[in-house]
Amino acid sequence: MTRYVPAGLRGSTAPQCPTSSARRDYGDCTGKYGRYGIPVHRVVDPYAQEVVLHTQPTGTGYTAAHTHTYGTGKLPVPLAGGPTFTLDLDEHPRPGAESNAG
Repeated sequence: MTRYVPAGLRGSTAPQCPTSSARRDYGDCTGKYGRYGIPVHRVVDPYAQEVVLHTQPTGTGYTAAHTHTYGTGKLPVPLAGGPTFTLDLDEHPRPGAESNAG
């Protein structure tokens, strides 16, 4: 699994889901990260071209999940302790992007 974490986004997790591990990334890991109290869990799905933000961790996972489509601009993400990180939904990896570089 490739990790894509923009600078400044601390206290969160951000797996990028290959199709081979999507079930684990969406289900198993999301529940685990919520139980561990990770305040924001972000799943980047380049195949669906969307980002799912899981917030409000509980003992069984998260109580909130918000899906955002690539290319819809900037999204403010409140972090634990009060700061806000701005996630640019126009700058996420897309399938094949690595093979087209350079």
